[in-house]
Amino acid sequence: MDEAHTGLGLIFLLLAFVVCGGIVIWLIISEGIRHTRTTGGDSTGSPYSH
Repeated sequence: MDEAHTGLGLIFLLLAFVVCGGIVIWLIISEGIRHTRTTGGDSTGSPYSH
């Protein structure tokens, strides 16, 4: 029973790492798209400039 619990814990930990990594990658990609959009157009009057 302990082996099943450790296996389940490892799977849960791996799933948590994958989810967190995906969120971080998505944030980085969306920030890159946002920055390329603001720098490409007029960055003074765009609401996304910060």
